[in-house]
Amino acid sequence: MDKEIVQLVAQMRSGWLRLGKLIQRMIDARAYEALGFRNMHSWMVTRLGPSLASAFSALRTVRALEGVPEEKLQRIGQRNAQMLTYLPEKERESDTWIEKAATFPNKEFKDEVENSVQKNPGLTAEAFRTFSVSLPKPVYDNLREAERKIARSLHH
Repeated sequence: MDKEIVQLVAQMRSGWLRLGKLIQRMIDARAYEALGFRNMHSWMVTRLGPSLASAFSALRTVRALEGVPEEKLQRIGQRNAQMLTYLPEKERESDTWIEKAATFPNKEFKDEVENSVQKNPGLTAEAFRTFSVSLPKPVYDNLREAERKIARSLHH
C-alpha cells in the first residue's frame, strides 16, 4: 500500500504537466477536428466538463513554462507551477526558482513569488488578467513571439 500511495501522489503532483502537454498536442495536431468537433473549445467543453477550468489552467501553465526541462517540471505540483508563471520569464526558468517551486510548500512558495513580484512595481498581482482564444497556428505563433518580446522588454 505504501508504495502505491507514494506512486499515486507522484502522479497527482505532475498530472497537470501531462494534461497540459496532451491538450497542447491535441491543439497542434487539430485532432479535435478528426473527432468531429468544430474547434478545440467545443471538444474541451464536451470531453472535460467540470474539469474544463483545470485543463485550461494546466495548458496555460505548460505554455508559460515552455523553456523549462520536463524532468524539472515533473517535480513541481500544479499550484507552485502556476505561481511560477507570475514571475518574469528569466526568473521562472532559473534553477533557484525551479528548486523553490519543487521543494517549498504551496503557501510558502506563493509568499516568495508575491514578494518577488511586488519588488517590481510594474508587475503587481492586480496587473494580471487571463484570457483565452482559439487562433490559427500562424497567428498563434506570431502572438507567442510577441509575448516573448514584451516579456524581454519588461526585464531589461
